[in-house]
Amino acid sequence: MEQSSPLGPNIAKRFIRFALTLVGLLILRGILGALPMLKSASAIGDTLLSPLMVSYAVVDTAILLVVLAFGLNLGQDIQANAPSLSALGKIVTRSTIVIVLIIAYKAYEMPMACVFVDQTDLVSLGKNSNAPGSYADFMRIWGQMVGQVNAAAMQNATGEALAAYQKLALAVFRQPPNIYAWIFLILIAVPGISLVPLVSRNLELFTELVSQAAKTLEGTAHAPGSATAPRVSTDDGTVAIDKHLSPADVVEKVSKLKSLLDAEAISADDFEEQKKRILGRPIVPKSVTGAEDLRKLKTLLDASALTQQEFETCKKHFLEQI
Repeated sequence: MEQSSPLGPNIAKRFIRFALTLVGLLILRGILGALPMLKSASAIGDTLLSPLMVSYAVVDTAILLVVLAFGLNLGQDIQANAPSLSALGKIVTRSTIVIVLIIAYKAYEMPMACVFVDQTDLVSLGKNSNAPGSYADFMRIWGQMVGQVNAAAMQNATGEALAAYQKLALAVFRQPPNIYAWIFLILIAVPGISLVPLVSRNLELFTELVSQAAKTLEGTAHAPGSATAPRVSTDDGTVAIDKHLSPADVVEKVSKLKSLLDAEAISADDFEEQKKRILGRPIVPKSVTGAEDLRKLKTLLDASALTQQEFETCKKHFLEQI
């Protein structure tokens, strides 16, 4: 069954544009990593920051901005076009912020380490054996390496050699108190904690949405033309799709459409179009019509899901099956 999105007419285009932009930026990132002039470049100044890492950081920033803009716009669309799902819009917005912060933590950790832990820091730390625990053992091993490599060699390091120094800088950067990690933990906790009561207060709404989506998918799977649609044999031996509906099926499908309309999941135009398709399909010959089917049909009339003319036509077809 075809339905329009409650998130606005341009949501499909927005999804496609987001996906294409994201893929394009990831391809650009891969191209930058394959450029020989970036891979073979030495560190910038007294830092361990390489031109390749700076290029990665720029592309990662663009990716984060794209993800953030998409998530925020999606949340705003939900709140603006589906007021009954405004809570879902807030959850999407805050979840986007949490996801972006988590990605930013990993994306900028290495560049920050290469900026704040410079070459002289590594040399001095390598000579310090007073650090506690396994960190002291690590630094003693590094001290032996520094004894064989001077500062000039570190400055001229490129490729894998420079990457080894950068990983060491990251290990040093992560040592307590690791202010960088604490800052991001606080930033992530603010929207993250606010999600808990928001989700708990709307569990019933989300359960209903999932239930409706499952029913819709099930209806689509059994729709005419699908792989699982009922089939009947014709007189010439061929197999054709059975497009007939029983009275109970007609009532059930119109009732589902009305519930989607009441939940603002579809528009009034969509409701009328799909209802005409359902009512236009023939009734299964010799199907059983019970009193319950007629009562449900009358309920649809009382709920304004059917016009008086539609009700009379359906009732006539139903009674013909008795």
